[in-house]
Amino acid sequence: QMGQVVIKQKACVVKFGKARPVNPQLMQQINDGATRALYVKGLGEEVTAETLNSFFDSYGPIVSSSVLPGKGIGFVNLSSIRLAINAKEKLNGAELAGNALTINFAKEVPNKKSPDREVG
Repeated sequence: QMGQVVIKQKACVVKFGKARPVNPQLMQQINDGATRALYVKGLGEEVTAETLNSFFDSYGPIVSSSVLPGKGIGFVNLSSIRLAINAKEKLNGAELAGNALTINFAKEVPNKKSPDREVG
């Protein structure tokens, strides 16, 4: 039967849901380079990935984070572009461990755990 598949010996019906329109302002930000990945510049030597997680965790689920030792930079990947936009808007210029941060969008690196890019 059309639309039916068998998964683990159980018949399942596959249907398509209705597509939700993307907010035009969000679409423009994506076209301008917004991603789920944030580049964080101005980190002190004592800042670790765990420090970044604590700093960003109130802005949404964090998929991954990293700090490049001795470079003063790090990366934070949030679970959606919308969350990353909000975090960037709120935290760019904020202080962490006494240093003012510069936050920009970074090129997204595919994550093996989460291969699909979520817009919402």
